[in-house]
Amino acid sequence: MSSGPSGEADAWPWPAPEDDGAADHLKPGTPVPKLGLFCTAARFVNFTEMLRPAVVFVYPFMGGPARPNPQGWDDIPGAHGSTPQAVAYSRQIGRFSALGYDVHGISMQRFGDQLGSYRRLRLNFPLIHDPGDFSGALALPSFEADGQRFLRRLTLIIGDGVIKRTLYPVHPPPRDAEQVLSILSQTTSE
Repeated sequence: MSSGPSGEADAWPWPAPEDDGAADHLKPGTPVPKLGLFCTAARFVNFTEMLRPAVVFVYPFMGGPARPNPQGWDDIPGAHGSTPQAVAYSRQIGRFSALGYDVHGISMQRFGDQLGSYRRLRLNFPLIHDPGDFSGALALPSFEADGQRFLRRLTLIIGDGVIKRTLYPVHPPPRDAEQVLSILSQTTSE
């Protein structure tokens, strides 16, 4: 993804990710796995059984007051930005709903940490915990940091149990929601 006309990506202080081709296999029509994944709304989410299409932003890690960033985080392109990305989606939830889309964030981060972020940020959509089944089935791009595996930031538009569109890499993270809304608005008006 490129920056907007006013150069927002240039103002983002963290290294930008490059398109390394790690998400090229996530083409339109790719089936999503039939899995029930637990989320911060205290229920299971299965993307093959959803009544409405969904925007699913995949993020590596959300820090917080009691959760410092993993060692070396500042040097990993695309690692920073999960909190502002989630907040941006939360602010735009009404627009997604008006277009007929649900929003979900998904990460391999520990569920307790996700729940803390969900409550602290007062998010109005669920964060989903992936123990590795969803990301493994789709071979989502990942990276290692501080001895842990993290998912690379990407956004999936899912409907009817398949991927409709993949956005990768996502940069800058706070602009992801607006860029996805622009894509969905164009698709709806066609």
